[in-house]
Amino acid sequence: MTDQSYTIGDITYIGHELLCYSDYSNGGSLARSNVRVIRREAESAGELSYGKLSDIGTDYCEDVTKAVFAAKPDIIVLHGGYGTIAVLMRSDWEHTEDTLRTLSDYPVLDEDDLNDVETEMEREAWDDWIESDLKTAVLKLVDNDAFDDWLTYDADSDMIRVIYIESCESCSEYGHVDGDAWWIDVDKVAASVLESLMIKWKAI
Repeated sequence: MTDQSYTIGDITYIGHELLCYSDYSNGGSLARSNVRVIRREAESAGELSYGKLSDIGTDYCEDVTKAVFAAKPDIIVLHGGYGTIAVLMRSDWEHTEDTLRTLSDYPVLDEDDLNDVETEMEREAWDDWIESDLKTAVLKLVDNDAFDDWLTYDADSDMIRVIYIESCESCSEYGHVDGDAWWIDVDKVAASVLESLMIKWKAI
């Protein structure tokens, strides 16, 4: 499904719901990957804010918007609030027709890139909150000040991550993209992580 088209004179750019994402969108990893794939394919790109599109087709259309369209880049990258990124494709660009046809049948342009994006999202989530939330969940299960201090201050982050990944596999608990972020229920793997961490701690 095509979201919208924007035309100035004889130049038209086309958007699609799966070529747009934000901090609060439902496009998630699919849209992030698709946008990345299209940006790689494009030999030329223009940049605009969403606000600059509001007066297209009227006498109030800003010169900067007209200039970007007049340059006829393969794509125009739109920037908006809350981390919004979208791609518009020139209607006569060589990849536009195939891209729209592909997205009408299947939501992913490149499965390998999608896997890369989701790996990056999971790693970002680990750094942002998973590790700290996991430690909190583990410490709720044990009453040992020495272990608490070790896990809080001295335990190696990479070692904890390896144990976390192994525990997810043993518990069959895997993370997933929720909206535009990575999510996993750390409470469901905390006991398995604790068991492995206690072995590491006692071996020190």
